[in-house]
Amino acid sequence: QDWDRVGTNDVMGIASINVADLQIDQEVLKAYPLCMDGKPLTNLAGQPSIIRVATKLLGDADAAAPAPAPVAPVAPTPVAPVAPTPASPVAPVAPTPEQKPRDVPSTEPESKDDPLPEPESKDQPTPQPKERVLVGKLLVGVVSANKLPSADSGGSADPFVVVTSGSKQLLKTQTIQRSLDPVWNEEVVVERAEALSEVKVTVQDWDRVGTNDVMGIASINVADLQIDQEVLKAYPLCMDGKPLTNLAGQPSIIRVATKLLGDADAAAPAPAPVAPVAPTPVAPVAPTPASPVAPVAPTPEQKPRDVPSTEPESKDDPLPEPESKDQPTPQPKERVLVGKLLVGVVSANKLPSADSGGSADPFVVVTSGSK
Repeated sequence: QDWDRVGTNDVMGIASINVADLQIDQEVLKAYPLCMDGKPLTNLAGQPSIIRVATKLLGDADAAAPAPAPVAPVAPTPVAPVAPTPASPVAPVAPTPEQKPRDVPSTEPESKDDPLPEPESKDQPTPQPKERVLVGKLLVGVVSANKLPSADSGGSADPFVVVTSGSKQLLKTQTIQRSLDPVWNEEVVVERAEALSEVKVTVQDWDRVGTNDVMGIASINVADLQIDQEVLKAYPLCMDGKPLTNLAGQPSIIRVATKLLGDADAAAPAPAPVAPVAPTPVAPVAPTPASPVAPVAPTPEQKPRDVPSTEPESKDDPLPEPESKDQPTPQPKERVLVGKLLVGVVSANKLPSADSGGSADPFVVVTSGSK
């Protein structure tokens, strides 16, 4: 909405999130289009208006699942005991010198005249596993940090973030003055993601005099990212491989959004060619003439074979009893969502102007039904 000092606030756009589409314990940052009356909105330049929202469903889908319907017990059918039949004794057979015992497989030829079996042909190449090739761009968004350790004498800090890959700096955020829970909401798009193996996110404390102090480092393995999946994740901040905490002993974290743009199969190596195998000629077989079969006329008491009968054979034969209705029909298991839902309003881009000066004073209201 656009805040107005006088009068009613104006609605600038609406985005809807279907909770049933969310995955349990998966935190996702997604850009939703802003709409009005079901139509996507754009700014004056014709660019789509979006809002970025982070969601995470906390809980277990099976914890409150309904119990299955009870099944009526079925009485066991008594079975007459069967007297065991004594086994006939089998005389052992002594192996001859030319015959190996049956339980010891022989790898030698039966005689010196028999050649050893030929080894398998090496012309067939061994299939190699397909490698994962990353192509395209990588989006890295530095969102916020929480419970940072203090770096100043006053128990606070002036943090900023540097994103690097190897010796190359990818992004340097602005400095947030006197905060241990800073929010940046800055991002960078890196070209040639296939050349990256690891991205480091370093939080530093800005000092007016001297060198900036490192407050913690988080590492992101690019090989663990999924193609075209935007994820917001909280990474622990570490120093010398050990997780950091604040003065209260709470872990220090940084929230980073990542999205790998591209196609993992676009630059995948072509499979190795397979040598063609010549077909084995098959001798033609002369067809055998079929013997004629005399047709059999159905009798009045007998139905034709190709027409299934649903009537009893005689009036004395009772109709088959219907199946018992005591067995309940199994119902499909419903997905029951329990626990908490985290909704984080991150940012918006390219909003339509709402004031006469071509700007707006936006704020966000999150609702569910009338609440």
